Amino acid sequence: MKEEGQQTAATGQRKNKKDKGIPRKALKNLINNELEKQSQEVFKKLLKSEDLPAVEQTTEEAAVVHTNVTCDGCGVGPIQGLRYKCSVCKNFDYCASCEERLGHDHAFLKIRKNGGAPDVMITMLGEDNPMTKEEESKDPSADPM
Repeated sequence: MKEEGQQTAATGQRKNKKDKGIPRKALKNLINNELEKQSQEVFKKLLKSEDLPAVEQTTEEAAVVHTNVTCDGCGVGPIQGLRYKCSVCKNFDYCASCEERLGHDHAFLKIRKNGGAPDVMITMLGEDNPMTKEEESKDPSADPM
């Protein structure tokens, strides 16, 4: 045993050193990324679940199909029933379930009929609201740094 201990001391290796595979930080990041992906999938399944109570709508409202409109919350398209269009974002819509269950920074327009969205909306925002990348690219007065 002494010879073995002397050999390990001579080569600079420790006897108790374990083989390390993936570094701890990389493993942590891998686990966090996988959990994030799985949680999004589970959340989408819950939104589409029949176990959650349905949003209250009249039979007329529930029968409406908004063609060429996809929900930005759950991805269902076309939206059937009430449609909620963001009053600020250019192309952002929620179905009735997502409007009830998800949050959003802006007010929505409630659209009851297919094709009932206005052709033009003008929204006044305060100076403290930052411009989106799309708005910055179209604004000639934007200061390019």
